[in-house]
Amino acid sequence: MVWAHNIVGVFTDIALFILPIWIIRRNLIRVTVHTAKVFLVFAVGLFAIITGILRFAITVTANFEVNT
Repeated sequence: MVWAHNIVGVFTDIALFILPIWIIRRNLIRVTVHTAKVFLVFAVGLFAIITGILRFAITVTANFEVNT
């Protein structure tokens, strides 16, 4: 059940990262301050994706049967 939750979370993060790119890519031809701000927002989204993948990898490899 935990695996399914992690997989759905990663796919949701990826979808939310990719969907705005189709709309924004036409407007980011010029390099402005606005462009830099948009890239920073996408960097935060990419960080969320990487964190979700790492959380999934730790969940898969962890042994939850050991009481620590």
